[in-house]
Amino acid sequence: MSGSRHDHPTDRYVYLAGATPNRMDPSDFFEGGTVIVSAATYAVVKAERGDPDAFATIRDENETTVVVEEERVDEASAVEVERGWKRLTFEMVLPFELVGFLAQVAGALAEEDISIFALSAYSTDHVLVREDDVAAAAAKLESLGCTVERAGTTDDGNYCRN
Repeated sequence: MSGSRHDHPTDRYVYLAGATPNRMDPSDFFEGGTVIVSAATYAVVKAERGDPDAFATIRDENETTVVVEEERVDEASAVEVERGWKRLTFEMVLPFELVGFLAQVAGALAEEDISIFALSAYSTDHVLVREDDVAAAAAKLESLGCTVERAGTTDDGNYCRN
């Protein structure tokens, strides 16, 4: 399965626990990496409370931000809502030691005047881009060496490849 999480050129960055790895080059992760564009359209919501069904909930000392599919916005809890975002998921394991991956993504998309909302999971990164910017973002990421795929959805709302 070329481009999957289990067959990627960055698999060579395996090292023993406690060992210091060589500095990894973020561009190695782009070449042959896959980016999945969500089928769902998201809203970024400043909310009074979290949402257990959200893609992400971020709480800090000042506010709660919820990233949720547009049709699932809890209007009663919403303080401000920014609609019209698509999620681009970097379908690759990104080691904690990798320096500059999101900086390169943000910089490349900034060159195209594309605003992002970045999120990191334990193993990978996601960026949200405006729905109108998806084609330009996909073209830019492809120019970096990524394969960009559009996702379908399953009954549980998760993505699957078309």
